[in-house]
Amino acid sequence: YFIPAAGSETGLQEDPYHNYFNWGILKYQIGDYIKAIQYFNEALKLNPNTQDFMLFSYLGNAQTKLHRYEDAVGSYDRALQLRPTNVMNYSNWVRNYFNRGVTKYYLNDMSGACSDWNKALELGFGTAYEYIQEYCHDYSKEKKKK
Repeated sequence: YFIPAAGSETGLQEDPYHNYFNWGILKYQIGDYIKAIQYFNEALKLNPNTQDFMLFSYLGNAQTKLHRYEDAVGSYDRALQLRPTNVMNYSNWVRNYFNRGVTKYYLNDMSGACSDWNKALELGFGTAYEYIQEYCHDYSKEKKKK
């Protein structure tokens, strides 16, 4: 199944990579994370060298929703390797530091979580401040006791 592209003669995009990517987004948005991951992986099979960080962002988010935290960290790592060239995408890219921090928190990696949240805050993602205040100050105190 493919998403119709506006303006195309057949109503289908000529690029199966984007079709799978778009279906993955739709499945993610309706909460079908298993199918979303399948579509994102199909897109990656067609274009393993994609420079689109959003594919890895969505993939990491879907993996996190299914408690596949190790996989999610890897997806966020790949997303962060692909810095956006368009400034309009910067805030979505920075969010990967925050999301990877949340995932590391679920893996009980408080050092990694706090590091990622601090990086997200440094790069302008204000929501990270609340997480740093909530989780990292107690972590720093515990670390100093040891």
